[in-house]
Amino acid sequence: MYIQFRNRFANLPILPLMEIEKAFPKLDKRRLVEWSKKGYIENVKRGFYRFTDLPKQEGLQYFSANKIYSPSYVSLESALSFYQIIPEAVFTITSVSTLNTTTLNSTLGNFTYAHIKENFFRLCFFTDKWINRFNGQFGKGVTRLPLSAFGNKICIRL
Repeated sequence: MYIQFRNRFANLPILPLMEIEKAFPKLDKRRLVEWSKKGYIENVKRGFYRFTDLPKQEGLQYFSANKIYSPSYVSLESALSFYQIIPEAVFTITSVSTLNTTTLNSTLGNFTYAHIKENFFRLCFFTDKWINRFNGQFGKGVTRLPLSAFGNKICIRL
């Protein structure tokens, strides 16, 4: 059974329980606990798993941050550090969400989610272009910020 499970989800870095239940509706959840004890999979957060034999690539934390608390996207200090706009190292992935402010600790790292109003959440730009053409429209200090690492989204605080 595990071989079928592994083959079905081979390309997914994070396995949501809902997707597992769709693909294998008769799968007893005790199998997930068993596979976790054997070291085949690990529970990232309640309802989310990952295969332990897959390497923890750099982008996995950012991808996971968006998946395990949705809707959200990586922003604030994490985005600024990723683009080397601030010199400090950031050890917690910081995201914004329309959900409640919270902190999650998982096997992939620490994640912090800051609440923003839905109307600000919708002010995100979905683009691969440089944001310098918007400079002046949204205030000072927003220049040359590339938007490609985090699902092509960035939120500008007004």
